[in-house]
Amino acid sequence: MIFFGTRGLTLTGDSGDFFCPNCGSERPYKRRKVRRFFTLYFVPLIPLDLLGEYIECLTCKNTYNDKVLELAADVEADRKAFESEYERAVRKSMAIMVLADGVVDESEIDAMTSIYNSLTGKDASREDMALEIETTKNEDLAIEDYLESINGQVNANGKELVVRALISIAYADGDFDEEEQKTLIKALSALDITENHFKEIMDDFKS
Repeated sequence: MIFFGTRGLTLTGDSGDFFCPNCGSERPYKRRKVRRFFTLYFVPLIPLDLLGEYIECLTCKNTYNDKVLELAADVEADRKAFESEYERAVRKSMAIMVLADGVVDESEIDAMTSIYNSLTGKDASREDMALEIETTKNEDLAIEDYLESINGQVNANGKELVVRALISIAYADGDFDEEEQKTLIKALSALDITENHFKEIMDDFKS
């Protein structure tokens, strides 16, 4: 039996120093490019399309689009407004999960706010999360389409935080229903999270 398929591999590009919005100071960075490869017996052989690229802070491991390299350290407003790719993905993914069963409870908005702030270290308001849910509802996004579109812009740490956020918000109302389970499965596939990795995340989540 011949085993073949595709997988994304992260390649390293140029490096240097930049002002990291999360660290609040100059930090070393590396440019990462994620390219899809054709695999045979799980060995990557033929490079295919470029899934995306990002700037990774080597200190805090946050990832950003390359516009972060233009960020000035002395422009406080710009620094606060600049959002890492995983922060955006955590917020948007949770909004999609909240909308999965067609009903948005007030408690879910509270939970989403708490989970987001806990995972990102930010101080987002309840109104911020309610707006994200409303915006996402109007966009009518499928979780797999959204996460596949940003798969090449977040690193392994960011992907794991997205999964943790989805698990947390799914359990927030005490009822991890069928639609939420389907949404989580689609998210794992879109982010290339292996079964073993998911089990590790769940074991840590339950502990």
